Amino acid sequence: PTLGLFSDQGVIKNAYVEGRNRNAETYGAWVDNIIKEYGLLRDDCVVIASTHDLLQKIDLAYRNRTGTKTITTFPTDEQHNKMSSMSASAFIANERSLERTKKLNFSMINEGLKLSTIYSFKGWEADNVILFIQEPERGNEKYDDKHPKPIELAPARALCPEIIYTAISRARVNLFIINLGNEQYKQFFNENIP
Repeated sequence: PTLGLFSDQGVIKNAYVEGRNRNAETYGAWVDNIIKEYGLLRDDCVVIASTHDLLQKIDLAYRNRTGTKTITTFPTDEQHNKMSSMSASAFIANERSLERTKKLNFSMINEGLKLSTIYSFKGWEADNVILFIQEPERGNEKYDDKHPKPIELAPARALCPEIIYTAISRARVNLFIINLGNEQYKQFFNENIP
């Protein structure tokens, strides 16, 4: 179906992907391929998801793949890694400060692909939205340095229907949904978006 209310040219596409622990390069490639396949202007595209840890990896993979600039509302993977050598309190303070600065300087008129959490993108719109819907965390899973939390997971509260509605309503023309194994939304999107 098209976004008939907004444009005769718009599309909505939905993909459900099972399994975890794909490498981030795959996600970056999917973003690049969507932009190329549909002839989208990179500057008019935003990638959104519930958590910035997934977005950091997509951002890095996309930049490495394309050699192009991106605009984020969160610290990049490189900035995050650089700050990780700080004490816990310094890390938190620096990350919050950098994130606040990036949010204040974020603009859709800047050149480059935009990446943002759904929460940070409230109040904004873009012609082309690529939405990654993450799988909800389960309370019984344990993670540590040897077994880190998969980037495909997000807190359940960050995946509530209101948040997903906020995400899909950010698209002015085209909406691309990549569901990373979230069963809650699989049936709805498969039934309503071919």
